Amino acid sequence: MLEVAQVLGDRYELRQRLREEGQRQTWLAVDRQTGTGDLVILHLLRVGSLVEAQQQAIEAEAERLLGLQHPRLVCHQAYFYAENGCFCWVELPLPGLSLRNWLAQGREFSPSEVRAIAKQVLQLLNYLHHLTPPLPHKHICPDSVVVTAEMGVYLGNFGTIDGIVNFEQAETSNLNSLLAGDLEALDKLARSLNPKITILPEKRISSRKNWRWLTWLQRFRGIALRRRFPRIKQLLKQLSKPSSTLVSHRDRVRPPRLQLDSSPRELEIVVPQIEQNFLKSVLAMVGAVLLPILGFGVIWFASAIVEIMNKVRDNGAWQSSDGITLVLFGLLIYASWLIIIYLVKYLINYCFQYTNIYLNNRYLRVRSKIWRLAYQKHQWPVSEIQNVQVVRRGAARRAIAIETRNQTRRFGDFSLQDSRRIVEEIQDWLQDKIR
Repeated sequence: MLEVAQVLGDRYELRQRLREEGQRQTWLAVDRQTGTGDLVILHLLRVGSLVEAQQQAIEAEAERLLGLQHPRLVCHQAYFYAENGCFCWVELPLPGLSLRNWLAQGREFSPSEVRAIAKQVLQLLNYLHHLTPPLPHKHICPDSVVVTAEMGVYLGNFGTIDGIVNFEQAETSNLNSLLAGDLEALDKLARSLNPKITILPEKRISSRKNWRWLTWLQRFRGIALRRRFPRIKQLLKQLSKPSSTLVSHRDRVRPPRLQLDSSPRELEIVVPQIEQNFLKSVLAMVGAVLLPILGFGVIWFASAIVEIMNKVRDNGAWQSSDGITLVLFGLLIYASWLIIIYLVKYLINYCFQYTNIYLNNRYLRVRSKIWRLAYQKHQWPVSEIQNVQVVRRGAARRAIAIETRNQTRRFGDFSLQDSRRIVEEIQDWLQDKIR
């Protein structure tokens, strides 16, 4: 049990406990070695008994933190193992107050201030993510972001060591998820400061399993390291624009068409055959209502024709009105069948038909499907693909051409926007694999 005035490492005298989170405590302490009463921030993490690999990993992370040289990042002074079984690392205090303290004092942040804070934190994350190897912060929260009265932002309270001690092996092995997690935490932090504002420049894709939005930061998880940094710069550029460019959560945004699932190993894009907007949804509902009505109408017209033919046979005479009625009913049956066929095709396309594009290290496969039944399939070895481009299919429709060493083949019937997006995703994924 730690107490005030207790000395750790024969140097640091505890003065005040600042916070406690699980196995981790943060104390304000005095560095007795300087002789001038200098204050330091002491983080203590209860580690228990560690295997050698864990101990080496912790010390390696601590050495990386000691080597950070940035005026806006917290300065790590030392690390050591305390007598009570805790791993301790020492930070110098940062000027200003943490966001948690500002909020506790009733401080409210305007949209422009939220944007300024987010921009500065993002610049610091950009620096950390550019290190070799990249260094995730892993603890972006109100306690970690220190803001001065002049809106200068500092970043401290790293969470990299906690992950090693807590056996977060699955997360640690996925560097993409860790780096993306920093940006997700930054977005959450910005929205906690002003609930009506998000810093995200766009919401652009949806999940394979449903049509709900995934954020731009979730899209970031599937981006290879070489492509990540330009997108961080894009977000920085977005944050530099006037506050009117910020996106309100109340804004109504049209749902995305493409369902995309991207990872370093594979890329899958699902494109519905028909764009599901309001008018086409209304047409689909009207068609669903008209189908049974037209079906009964065809049966009634057919029975009426049979009745007229029986009447003519019984009377043994053919009247002109009977001929006109038969022609009229025949035309109505023909027109009804054409409408039924069109509506059935439209409803099938609307509800069940889609194009599935799948790309991995070995091949690019394109399948046109109705529900789970594939009725058309194209496949190309990745090693033979030389170019992917959009080609004209009609006045307003486009196809995608795959150029290989021996031939060029086309597939799909897409809008211009969809086709460009598909080609962009395929080209970017292939370029990442080449690099």
